[in-house]
Amino acid sequence: MGIVIRQSIKGTVVVYVGVLLAFLLNLVIFPLCFSPNEVGLLRVLAELGVLISSFTSLGIQSSVFKFFPYFQDDKKGHNGFLTLISVVPLIGITLFTLLFYLFEDTFINIYKEDSPLLSSYSYLIVPIAFGMMFVTIYETYSSANLRIVVPKILKEVFVRIVIIGLAVLYFYGSVTFGLFAWIFVLIYVVVAVLLLVYLKRLKQLFFTPVTFTEPGLPKQMAVFNGYLLLGGIGGMLVNYIDIFMIGASPNGDTNNGIYLTAVLMTSMIELPGRSLGQISAPIVANHMRDENYQEVDKLYKSSSIAQLSIACLLFTLLWCNIDNIYNIMPNGDKFNSGKYCLLFIGIGQLFNMVTSLNGTILGLSKHYKFGFYVVLGVGAISLGTNAWLIPKMGILGASIAKALNIFLYQFSIFFFLYLKTKLSPFTKKSILPVVIMGIAMGISYIIPYMGNAFVDTAIRSLLIIASFVGLSLWFNVSPYFKEILAKGLQKVGIKQ
Repeated sequence: MGIVIRQSIKGTVVVYVGVLLAFLLNLVIFPLCFSPNEVGLLRVLAELGVLISSFTSLGIQSSVFKFFPYFQDDKKGHNGFLTLISVVPLIGITLFTLLFYLFEDTFINIYKEDSPLLSSYSYLIVPIAFGMMFVTIYETYSSANLRIVVPKILKEVFVRIVIIGLAVLYFYGSVTFGLFAWIFVLIYVVVAVLLLVYLKRLKQLFFTPVTFTEPGLPKQMAVFNGYLLLGGIGGMLVNYIDIFMIGASPNGDTNNGIYLTAVLMTSMIELPGRSLGQISAPIVANHMRDENYQEVDKLYKSSSIAQLSIACLLFTLLWCNIDNIYNIMPNGDKFNSGKYCLLFIGIGQLFNMVTSLNGTILGLSKHYKFGFYVVLGVGAISLGTNAWLIPKMGILGASIAKALNIFLYQFSIFFFLYLKTKLSPFTKKSILPVVIMGIAMGISYIIPYMGNAFVDTAIRSLLIIASFVGLSLWFNVSPYFKEILAKGLQKVGIKQ
């Protein structure tokens, strides 16, 4: 667990610096500098970039962790593995570009009435998808080489600093919104290039001819990529169908701005899991290849309770300070209708965290095809629940549907893995973080309002953190959580 802890701690620290910047950007700078419909456009562009890049990569990023061990050989340039994972998505984005411009008028007609800005700036969709696709691929390749920190600095910190600087320039009239939107998109292409420079410094930049080390490897990769591509497309549609449906409903741009602000706040709950998942994936891949299920189960359980502990703390901080957050946010009264969206999506994220390495383990096992069928089922339910709830309840309905879909997806994978492999993320202590969360929330609710949103947030947050961390250490909820805390204290010069 040593390298997992070191890299996940560093990665998580970087991610949370990025989170602070994201909060500054999305809860202060964006509401201050842009109208709700402009905020909605920028966030939808980013979400579309993620969605489209997930299938224009033709599933290749999903195969990096599983198949990199078969190619790995520094002396032979990893047998052209980097070439392979670069060329395949280039084909995918080319095909998408042709199809998109062929049917662009249809896309514009769907959104021109309820989301006119998205229709006007539809030409930015392909460039942002291109940049995000290669950022994801090269970041994943770096993770396969057990390096996640620098890619995260570029993706989570550098990008946001640039965007914050540009937003300030826009606020003072130094740049137009059109120029801002272009740089907002092209910054991801710049990051992809910088990742290549980083790989060069690591001496891992090998654009050599592709050599398959085993006779049946091309077929294995094609089948694996095919299933995970379809599953990935379905999964992304499940995650983003709410955004598309809100965008196609009355006041789509504005409602998406409100809804996606709440989604952004809940995303901080899952950030530690992203770092842990990225650095754990190559380790899980090696154990799965050797059928060393005992080590997989150990990592599964330890990561689950550590992630749940951190997620419960973050959710408590968010929910107990939510009114203060909207009061501090510029134009917060225009966004606070998303308050209960945060509640439901946050609860869904807690279950997402307790199931920890669910998707990673399934995707790297021989049962990976099951993920495709789960996505089909959950996708159908997601389509139905969003189509039913959004017209009745608006963005609150979308958040309820999202929480339900997270639960169904993760529970299905957990149950299947347990039946097939007897692997489970749960231990006798798994309930403790939830109980401690309830106690910390109770303490927060008996504290009177301090009269000032900034002062109240600071005092309330300190008491929540002190009570949550203290009780977690008292009950020894997670040795992994305790080790993360100890290493964090050592970094700031506090020895136990």
